[in-house]
Amino acid sequence: MSEYVIDSFRSFVRNTRKKALLLGAFLGIILLIFGTKSIGFGYLCGSLVSLLNFQLMAADAFGMADKPSKAAKKFILFRYFLRYAILFSALALIVTRTDFNIFAAFFGVFTVQAVIIGEKLLAASGITGRESKG
Repeated sequence: MSEYVIDSFRSFVRNTRKKALLLGAFLGIILLIFGTKSIGFGYLCGSLVSLLNFQLMAADAFGMADKPSKAAKKFILFRYFLRYAILFSALALIVTRTDFNIFAAFFGVFTVQAVIIGEKLLAASGITGRESKG
């Protein structure tokens, strides 16, 4: 894989992670202040799960890049099940706790996706001054 592609992907991961962290923290704090604590904590925890999942997927992509095809398939299959076992455990903890709102946690889980889609929509609309690359 070319160095440009790797650097571009690292930049994408870093920028997305930073924006998702800011969005999750901002909305979580706003919900804590103006909503109920269970909603704020639920959203914050869901956002953290979202960030954890994104980071694990990025690590998987980097770890798989230099592996032969057969080894990459085994690696990604193992990591897929490991990642979802971790995420399921975190979400199970949120569900079983009464001080977390499960619906807020559900919306928090989509924080990274909201950042990625939001950036694409802003780029496509021309608001950011950048053109969409697809």
